[in-house]
Amino acid sequence: MTGAIAPTKPLNALDVCDRCGAQAYVRVVLAGSGELLFCAHHNRQHADALAKIAIEIQDETARLTQAPGAGCPARLSAGGRVSMCAAPLPAGDPRQPRSIAR
Repeated sequence: MTGAIAPTKPLNALDVCDRCGAQAYVRVVLAGSGELLFCAHHNRQHADALAKIAIEIQDETARLTQAPGAGCPARLSAGGRVSMCAAPLPAGDPRQPRSIAR
């Protein structure tokens, strides 16, 4: 083992805060390959303590103040629906949206 840290991937809507379940915007990497995920609120609340124990802190809270389309956290479609900029799910994926017959 070299002790090198694997590069972190961008956080997405499936990453949730370990304290409250809201979308996570901060990843705290701990010694021993552990990690904690926090929403912006809980990151601010625990920032001083986390800075003392973290090997790395991946902070993506700037995405909360970006204009839609700038980093594409969300954008409004012509029909007024919000769409997230995530890679499309492959056909047959169980997370793929389904129509419900009425």
